[in-house]
Order: sequence, then structure tokens, then C-alpha cells
Amino acid sequence: MAKILIIDDEKAICNTLKDILTYEKYEVEIANDGAEGVKRQRQEILIWFYPISKCLKWMV
Repeated sequence: MAKILIIDDEKAICNTLKDILTYEKYEVEIANDGAEGVKRQRQEILIWFYPISKCLKWMV
């Protein structure tokens, strides 16, 4: 299932959305502000694309 990042400074809103989405079998992470959200999103992209770039470099 998809992974969802919720970015909001209202903890009650974040927790409510997380509960709903977790019930629907989504993997959910919470960031408390935009800077943290961008940082987490970039980390996730690096985690997923770093191994792919290494594989492509090896193949060429």
C-alpha cells in the first residue's frame, strides 16, 4: 500500500488523519512543519533512488 506523509502543525489533525489512514492500511508518517516534511520526503527519495542509480551505473 502507499506511504503517506502528513504535514501539519496541529497534532490533533495529524493524529486523526493518521488513525483513519492506518485503518485503511496505509503507511503514515507525520511531519510537524514544512521544513521537516521536505526533509523527510527528500530522505525517502534518496533511500529509494540511491540503489537504483548504483545499479544503473554498474550496468553501463
